[in-house]
Amino acid sequence: MKINIDGKKLNKLIKSFSILTGIRIVVFDTDFNILAEYPSDNCLFCSLIQKDQCGYSSCQESNSKAFKLCSLSDDLYLYTCHAGLKEAMVSLKSNEHLVGFIMFGQVLSSEDSIGKYQYLYDQLPIQINNETKKKAINQLKSLTNEQIESSKTILLSLAKYAMSERMLSIAKDEFISKLDEYIYSHLGSKIITEDLCSLFHISRTALYETGNKYLHKGIALYIAEKKIEKSKELLANQVSIKEVAYECGFNDTNYFSKVFKKKTKLSPKKFQIKEASK
Repeated sequence: MKINIDGKKLNKLIKSFSILTGIRIVVFDTDFNILAEYPSDNCLFCSLIQKDQCGYSSCQESNSKAFKLCSLSDDLYLYTCHAGLKEAMVSLKSNEHLVGFIMFGQVLSSEDSIGKYQYLYDQLPIQINNETKKKAINQLKSLTNEQIESSKTILLSLAKYAMSERMLSIAKDEFISKLDEYIYSHLGSKIITEDLCSLFHISRTALYETGNKYLHKGIALYIAEKKIEKSKELLANQVSIKEVAYECGFNDTNYFSKVFKKKTKLSPKKFQIKEASK
């Protein structure tokens, strides 16, 4: 999905979080592409794991599962990744429309059991020498559970602030493109607001606000205009008026003719004659 990004503000925000907490933070779009990150490199531990194909696949699978669970809730999702590190993720929504995710990770809980060190050691590829493995584990950011909870609270506030400042939002052309595609594929049936809300995963109020912002008119008026546009196309191809009315969602031919004339200043029949004479 195409989204608008205020990269300067977003990068400044996540950099501030990372410097304050010492934790790596990443922002993803809904296709899981990285939009911003700080620091720009993984920690040594994760870098070593991802050099191995099996380790890389496990990381991707772990992230994919987290994305899916996080997208179903507005709450922050805290979990332990496949390699044993703590990570937290929260969805980013513009007018209740999902536009991405923000997460922090690569954190070790200092209150985990002593056996956790051996578990972390075993996650690293066997071809890595012991000294490098120890170095990678010792470099992990270690936080108490209380510090992790505090970081979660800050992340939630950061996510809300980022969206209130419109650092990420659905792109205008993306919204219009999806709306047009839906309208044209449902011309013959009644298009109801609830279906459009489901399409964009937003509330009725958010749909109207987004429509007014990008279309500069109400959703219902926009749909009506698209139906007239399609009917003009069909009439120009000499499709019967009755069939045009049906295909564009008008059960009553007389009502269609009335609406068409009001919009175009011509009756459907006169419009057809005019087009045929060109």
